[in-house]
Amino acid sequence: MQIFKGKIITCDRKDNVFEYLVEEGGRILYTGNALPGEFKGGAVTELGRRALLPSFGDAHLHFSNWALVAGAFFDVRSARDFYELGTLITEFAVGQPKMKVLTAFGASKHSVEEKRLITRDELDAIYAERPLYIICYDGHSSIANSKMIEMLPEKVKSLRGFHAETGHFFHEAYYAATDFISGSIATPTLVNCIVSGYDRLAENGIIQQTPRRTRSVVDPGQHTAALDYLAGYTTDLIVLATHQQDGRMGWLQKQPRKQCNYLSYC
Repeated sequence: MQIFKGKIITCDRKDNVFEYLVEEGGRILYTGNALPGEFKGGAVTELGRRALLPSFGDAHLHFSNWALVAGAFFDVRSARDFYELGTLITEFAVGQPKMKVLTAFGASKHSVEEKRLITRDELDAIYAERPLYIICYDGHSSIANSKMIEMLPEKVKSLRGFHAETGHFFHEAYYAATDFISGSIATPTLVNCIVSGYDRLAENGIIQQTPRRTRSVVDPGQHTAALDYLAGYTTDLIVLATHQQDGRMGWLQKQPRKQCNYLSYC
């Protein structure tokens, strides 16, 4: 049993802010301003200047695409020039000798000293042994080396937005090329990306997400638990991994796959 004392922001229909919350076995047993006698004697966590509140929901997320990129693509956002980008690519390629297609995310003309996107010829000079495909940070454009371009069907390269000279993809060509690349990824990898995507959301304090097209609610709490990611960003929040139903605080769902604490705080 865990007892929390401090600012308990419930986000219920009346916007109640209570002083106590009691949790046991993954279930919220009590919220209120006075601790009932049956709970007295238990260890109390004093929140101090911090606050405890329900976890977040993402109302606009292209989940399957995001999960694939987050799980199967390597991150090049830290590159501050083409040299650093080349280093990231080379190191990843060396570490993944069996990967047929190298896929990356995060190229941006705004974050590198050159202030432009790298071209296919420059990518070829960095790495030309295997197909290389980099989705740009905006999620609506990409870059490929010559090996990758050779691998793409002609119908993809005939679409609006493909620039053969630079190896850049925009508009319809970008989406078609990305779909083609996604189809080359093994099914077990795709499944693992979906599951780990739920975990990654939960680690960032998000246990609900509404897919943009279906408008249905998926609860990543079914797949994962601890939501302690926010600890690295704030000292004023406590994340309560609870499911919101009918505007009230709901259940904390524990899963045997991950044995960890469902209440996370800084």
